[in-house]
Amino acid sequence: MPRNPRRSVPGIQPAQSSWPSPSDMLTPHANTVGLRDIEGETVPAYEGRLELTWTNKHLRLLAHGDGSYEWVPRSDYRVAEVRLLHNRGVAGEVSPERSRAKDNLLICGDALNALTSLIELPEFAREYVGKVKLVYLDPPFNTQQSFLHYDDALEHSVWLTMMRDRLIQIKTLLSPDGSVWVHCDDSEQAYLKVMMDEVFGRENFITTVVWQKAHSRRNDARFLSSAHDYLLVYAKNQDIYCSTGLLRAKSNGRSTPTPITIRAETGSQSPSTLQISVRTSRMK
Repeated sequence: MPRNPRRSVPGIQPAQSSWPSPSDMLTPHANTVGLRDIEGETVPAYEGRLELTWTNKHLRLLAHGDGSYEWVPRSDYRVAEVRLLHNRGVAGEVSPERSRAKDNLLICGDALNALTSLIELPEFAREYVGKVKLVYLDPPFNTQQSFLHYDDALEHSVWLTMMRDRLIQIKTLLSPDGSVWVHCDDSEQAYLKVMMDEVFGRENFITTVVWQKAHSRRNDARFLSSAHDYLLVYAKNQDIYCSTGLLRAKSNGRSTPTPITIRAETGSQSPSTLQISVRTSRMK
């Protein structure tokens, strides 16, 4: 006797399922919802790509000395100009003035202006464009708090625009086997990940490093006590980066990581003002 026999009720026909069969569901474009005809050809009725959008994404931000910002077109000369880098001092033995770009640099000022200068000024472009092995970026986390030296409570679209414009410049500086490591916390990590997918390509995402920053709970936490930050790691070109691997140097018979060659740290005036120390991949 078959399992679960279907009982027939006189005068009532068994209900027919309105769901398509599995074969129909697997047939490409079996469901024409979202399709349209153009000159006899059926094409998708949607277009575009997956991306993160925010207010004034198509514009640039001009930072002022008082910590305020102004939205301006990308063509505005104030955000497109290239600023000269003037010597403020030296430490240790340095190269002659005409070869100063070969030295390690500590640049104080707006990070976007500094990165633009490294890319556009010929004396620095020869040494840095496409030659930087690693960038470590420690931006304001946008925790919606105010600190002594800067305001960490930016409007969400302002923070994203600032980060995007700087990461685009960093991408130009990276060598083919270079990588960028961005330090963040839960405040912006999810949005930053999607935005970096757009700048560097999702295929160049390497990993998310979880760093335990505390070893005890915070009793004043409103909800759960957070004990970790993140490092989002992206390669300029994942295929080349992975084939090279993390270079390691031997010391006393042990293998130790190669040191970071570019670093950006929070400064003392506004979230856009950073101190940047840079070394090219050719330097030892």
